[in-house]
Amino acid sequence: MRYNLSDERQAGKARTYLASLIKKGATSVEITEKRRRTLTQNGLFHLWVKCFADCIGESSAERCKVWVKRALLGQHEEINPLTNEPELFDYETHLFSVEQMNDLLTKFKAWALTEFECRLPEPDELGFEQMFDTYIE
Repeated sequence: MRYNLSDERQAGKARTYLASLIKKGATSVEITEKRRRTLTQNGLFHLWVKCFADCIGESSAERCKVWVKRALLGQHEEINPLTNEPELFDYETHLFSVEQMNDLLTKFKAWALTEFECRLPEPDELGFEQMFDTYIE
């Protein structure tokens, strides 16, 4: 089971679940910490989105970010607690682990280049400083 411990409701569910395991006589439980994506990864993603938006002629980086996430990640279904109906939601990268964000960055870079001939340089690559100077206010 997975619980987002920064959400008080889910943290409460995690505590309840762990208590129930102990009560049932569980002798061993493994808990793994999932490291959240780094600010550096997040900054690179947003920089790339600005560059990519420019490559495809889109004036809104925010709208472009939604399109990129939907193209590369799809959407996930959740039940709306108010209507009890399923709805599609975009993935939220602030909840991603370091590994998930690395995967997204890798996919984004390859996809932008192969599908749109848009080069997204990494910090140690030629052209990064120029991109940084162009897209960072």
